[in-house]
Amino acid sequence: MRVSAELRATAMVASFPLLGAALVSFYALTGWRSSMSASHFLAFCGFGVLCFLPLFRAFLATGVDILEPVFWISGLYFLYFGVDSIQYAGHAQVVKSLVLAASGVAAFQVGYYLVTRRTSYYRAFERNAAPGIGKAWIVYLVGLAATVISIGTGNFFGQYKNTNTFLAAYLGGFTALRFIGFILVPSSAIDRKSLRRAALLAMLLLIPEILIVVLTTSKQLMVYPLLGLIMMRHYLARRVRLVSFAALALILTPVFSLLYAIRSVWYFYVPSQSVSFSDLGLFLREIPGQVLALDASAWTSFADNSLRRFHGTFSLLKILDAAGEAPSGYGVYHGISYLLSILMPRFLQPDKPDANYQVFFGHNFAGVPSNLDVMIPPTHMGVFYLDYGMAGIVLGQLLFGVGVAAVYVLFRRFFQSGCKWVLALYAYVFVEMLKIETNPFELLSAGLKMLPLLALVFCFMRSRRSSGVVAARQAAPALFRVVPADGLLTASKGTSFHDC
Repeated sequence: MRVSAELRATAMVASFPLLGAALVSFYALTGWRSSMSASHFLAFCGFGVLCFLPLFRAFLATGVDILEPVFWISGLYFLYFGVDSIQYAGHAQVVKSLVLAASGVAAFQVGYYLVTRRTSYYRAFERNAAPGIGKAWIVYLVGLAATVISIGTGNFFGQYKNTNTFLAAYLGGFTALRFIGFILVPSSAIDRKSLRRAALLAMLLLIPEILIVVLTTSKQLMVYPLLGLIMMRHYLARRVRLVSFAALALILTPVFSLLYAIRSVWYFYVPSQSVSFSDLGLFLREIPGQVLALDASAWTSFADNSLRRFHGTFSLLKILDAAGEAPSGYGVYHGISYLLSILMPRFLQPDKPDANYQVFFGHNFAGVPSNLDVMIPPTHMGVFYLDYGMAGIVLGQLLFGVGVAAVYVLFRRFFQSGCKWVLALYAYVFVEMLKIETNPFELLSAGLKMLPLLALVFCFMRSRRSSGVVAARQAAPALFRVVPADGLLTASKGTSFHDC
C-alpha cells in the first residue's frame, strides 16, 4: 500500500521531537555529557539536520533518484565535519568549526537548488543494446594501457617514485578512460531480454581493476568500479535501494583495511628500495605471508583507519588554530592565483609550483615532519576559509552547489534524449564531485584539463541511433513529481525519443 505524501510529511514532522528526545537522552546518559559541551552537542545536532535536509525533503516524494549528488555530498559533509567533530570534543574552537561548516553546507544546498529547483525523480533506460561496443572496448583498452604505463613510472604500493615526469604529467587523464570504459563496455551490451551478458563483462573487467588496486594500494580506485556497478544497475535496470549502499560500506571497510595492511607492510619491508616493475616478484613472494602474519592489534588499527578517514574537522581546526596567519611560501598556493598557475602549461611557466597542496598543508598546518610527504586533506571549505574567510566559504560553496547541479541536470537531459552511453562520463564526473576533501582549485583545474578528453570520448561514441529512455507523464503534487512504486517508469503513449 502506497503511503500518501501528506502522511509521510506528518510522520516526518512528528519524528523530529522524538529524534530530539532520543539524542538528548543519549547525551545525558552516556559519556558524551562528560566529554562534549552542551553547545557542541546542539551544534552537532543542528549540523546533522542541515546535512540531511535534502533527504528529509525527498522523503515527501516517491521514486526519488537516490543517486542525485546533493544527497551524497551533504552526507559526506556530515561525516567530515559532524561525526569527525566528536573526537575533538573539548577543543576550544570545535563549535566555531561546526558553525563555519554549517554555513558552507547551507550555501552549497542553496546553490544546488537554485539550479534544480526540486528533487529529481528516478528514470531508467530501456534495455535495448546501444551501438558502439567496439568503440567502448577501444576507450577501455586505451585507459588500461595508460594505467600500466603510469604504474611503470613508479606508482607502486602507495610509494610514488616518479621516474618520468613528462609521462606522469599527461597520463592522468588517459588513465580515467579505463574507468569510463569499464562502464561503457557492459552498458553497451545490455539488451531488452537479459542483463546476463553485461554482468559477465562487468565481472571480467573487475579482474584487472582488482589487480590495479592491489598494485597501487589506492582506495579510490576500489570505489570507482564498485560505485560504477551500482550506477549501471540503478540507471540501466532497476532502482538501487539504500540497503545496497550499506552493503557497499560493509564491503569497503575490510577491503580498505587490507589495502592499509599491504601498504604498511611494504613500507617496513623495503623502506629504502626504489619501487619498479622488478619489485613485483618480491611483492608476490613476500608480502602475502607478511600480511597474514599480522596480529589482531594491527588489523584493528587498519580497520580504525578505514572507518576514521573523514578528517574535515581536524583540518578546519588546524586552520583556525593558525589564526589566519598563512605560513611563509603559502602565496603560491593562494586562491584564484593558484588555479591560474596550475592551469598554465609548465613550458610557459617553468617555475610554477607542483600541485602538492595537501603535502604543503600537512607540513605547515598539521605538524607532519618535513622529511615525510604525507597528504593531509584541507577540504573545500578549509581552503575557501583560509584564502578568503567567511565570504570565501559562502561564495565558494554556493558556486560549488551551482556547478554540481548544472552537471547533474546536463546529464539527465542526455538520459532523456536517449544517450545511454553518457552514463559512463557522468559516473566519472560523479566520483570527482564527491572529492570534497581536496583543494577546490586543484579539483577545478583537473576538471578543466579533462574536458577536452571527455569531449573527445563524447564525439567518438556519439551515434545517430537512440538507445531510448523510459519516460513518464504523471500527475504530481505541487512541489514534487510522483512515479510508480517500483521506480521503473513506463513510456506514455505518443512519447518520442530523440537521436543523440
